Amino acid sequence: GNMAKAMMGGIIRNEIIPCEEIIASDAYAPSLAAARESLNIETTDSNLKVIEEAEVVVLAVKPQYYAAVINEVKDHIRENQIIVTIAPGQTLERLNSLFDRDVKIVRTMPNTPALVCEGITGVCHNDLVTKEE
Repeated sequence: GNMAKAMMGGIIRNEIIPCEEIIASDAYAPSLAAARESLNIETTDSNLKVIEEAEVVVLAVKPQYYAAVINEVKDHIRENQIIVTIAPGQTLERLNSLFDRDVKIVRTMPNTPALVCEGITGVCHNDLVTKEE
């Protein structure tokens, strides 16, 4: 989506993570093609491939799709992986319950100006995420 693309663009532009280390998935092929072309990142239509390859997984889906996407990937999350969400209306408790087990979750709440790299983002996490992480 737009917020995920904006976040990835900022991360790449500010050299926080090299584009070669980013992989993104989307069910909508035109969005994948646009991300691949504009951000020069690896893309896939497989959420599981992202889970297999990533250390930090950003779930940036519309709120109505969270349960389905989490259900698809929850059994493949590794103990050391961190799940970062952009989940309006989804509490940490709700997200924890969707995984059916202990998973490191960071909940972010970006505001609209973040789309043009001018916003702020609220962040909270569950007790499994360490201060260093």
